[in-house]
Amino acid sequence: MKSKKILVTVLALFICVMTFMPLNTYALYSGGETTPTTLDIQYETRNVGEITMDYTLPPYDDILHPNSCAPVAGGCIVGYFDRLYENLLPNHTNYYIVNGTFYYAAQGQAVNDMIGSLYSLMQTNVNGDGTSEANFKSGLSSYVNSKGYNITYTSIMSGGTFSIGECTNTFFNSDRPVAVLMTGYYYYPYANMSENPNHDIFYGRKSTNGSHIVIAYGYRQYNYWRTETRLVWSPVWYNPFRYIEVTEVVNFRTDHYLLVSFGDATRGMVPIGSNFNNAYGITIS
Repeated sequence: MKSKKILVTVLALFICVMTFMPLNTYALYSGGETTPTTLDIQYETRNVGEITMDYTLPPYDDILHPNSCAPVAGGCIVGYFDRLYENLLPNHTNYYIVNGTFYYAAQGQAVNDMIGSLYSLMQTNVNGDGTSEANFKSGLSSYVNSKGYNITYTSIMSGGTFSIGECTNTFFNSDRPVAVLMTGYYYYPYANMSENPNHDIFYGRKSTNGSHIVIAYGYRQYNYWRTETRLVWSPVWYNPFRYIEVTEVVNFRTDHYLLVSFGDATRGMVPIGSNFNNAYGITIS
């Protein structure tokens, strides 16, 4: 009888805790620890295809707050759309044009204040390290709405798989960025990429279990070709060995990347893979 009373008491406490515990009890997207990595590819020929928005994204950073990848990602979205809706960053112009070429201005106090506001609105580090997906979206929505605009998030994941076609055709081709939420990732900054004849070397960093949010503005595909010799079954019935050597040029590797503002004041490439938790095309109007 005593054991039954203890069991009932424990069960009651569990129900009580679950009843009053907030639904968002943990955070997730905080960047995570990374280690260096190198991608070394030797080839005979390659071709590169690319689809990008007409404008890149601002390469914002935040050194004032810990675990701030989500507010910085939201800040990149705000900074990008401020080109069209200047009240998103009131009394501040975050770009300039020289000889017809568009440039983002250096990150200043107005941008820092905006990222700080997003940090608070997204409840970053309130319920754990980083920001939950729900708070990332609700916090960014609150900021955009407060400036008199609306924001829409359109999922471009289908059955847990990232849709390259929807990403490029629906969003990049209409100059709308895509927010990517991922756990575990590789990242290759443009400044650390060495593309030489017959030899690409990309220096980057990787995280096996860190969670991060980046904002993408383009897609790039690398196709690599080389000559290979392989054994194939001989179609000639009188061949005593039944196998013959065939030498041909083959497409031995195809890599797919998103071009992103990574959230550390750099832009670069993130491989598209199964580590994507979710992805949203972003529209502000």
